[in-house]
Amino acid sequence: MRIENCPIPILPFRKAIRAILLTSLAFAFFSPGAPAQSTSGSFRGSVTDPSGAAIAAATVSARNEATGIVQEVSSDESGAYTLAHLAPGMYTVTATKQGFKTLSKPGLELLVDQQISLNFALVIGAASETITVTSTTPVLQVHSVDTGQVIETKEILDLPLDGRNFLDLAFLTAGVVHGAGGNADNIAVNGQREFANSIVLNGIEVTGNRNNDASVTPSVDAMQEFKVVTSGYAAEFGRAAGGVILLPRSISPRLPPSCITTILAELWAALFVKTRRSSSCLTREIG
Repeated sequence: MRIENCPIPILPFRKAIRAILLTSLAFAFFSPGAPAQSTSGSFRGSVTDPSGAAIAAATVSARNEATGIVQEVSSDESGAYTLAHLAPGMYTVTATKQGFKTLSKPGLELLVDQQISLNFALVIGAASETITVTSTTPVLQVHSVDTGQVIETKEILDLPLDGRNFLDLAFLTAGVVHGAGGNADNIAVNGQREFANSIVLNGIEVTGNRNNDASVTPSVDAMQEFKVVTSGYAAEFGRAAGGVILLPRSISPRLPPSCITTILAELWAALFVKTRRSSSCLTREIG
C-alpha cells in the first residue's frame, strides 16, 4: 500500500481525539485475544488405569494454545469422554483424577471437521505430579470415513490467488477439476457436474437454488482454513452428489496485516485528508 501527495492539515482537537480513539479500538478489537470460531472438530477416547480398567469421573480438558480457551468434560462409567465443538488449532489435552498423576499431551493439531481418537492411561500417584507426553505417534481419525483435504492457513496465505477467491484453492484436492462453466464457482468433483456440490458455512447451506453458486463467499483475509470433502461424508452433508466444501464460521484469531492496514488507511484518510482530494491521494495494492 502507498499514499502519495496527501496534504495533512492540522485538525481540531476533538477530531484528533476521535481519530486516536477509533484507531485504538481497531487494534483492540482485532487483537489475538478474540477467539476463533470455525467448523468444529473433536477429541474423543478413553481414560484407563495401569491395569486397563476404565476410570470414571476423570477430568479431561482441551486448552487452545492460541486463544487460551479451555473446555473440559468428565469421563463416563466406561471411561469414555468426548471434547466436541472445538475450533481448529493447536491444543494441549490433559487428563486428571484424584489418586493418579496428571497426564498432559501438548501440541496436538485439530483441523476442520476432524475427530481425533486420543486415549489416556493414567499412572498411580499424586494428582499434583504431571507427566507430559512430548512425542506421540501420529493421531488417527477413526470415527469417520470421509475423504478429502483440509486447505490450511499456509496454503491460503502463501499461494497466489487471481481475484482473491479462496475457492480456487479447492483445486489442490485430488479429484477436483474445473467444470464445464455452468456456474461461477465451476468446481467439478470426481466427475460430477459443477451443479452437484454443497458449500456449507457454519452448518448452513449457502449454495443457490438455480446454478448452485455460493451465495456467501467470505474474504480470503477472513479464512483460517477450510475443508473439501470428496466422498464418504456424513449424512448431515449428504444432499450433494459431488463434493462438500466446509467453510469456517468467522474470522481467524487475528486479522492479517493486509486487512488491518486497509482499515486504518481508510480511517485516517477519511479523518485527515480533505474529501475532495482523498480519492486521488490513496492508492491501494492488496493481494
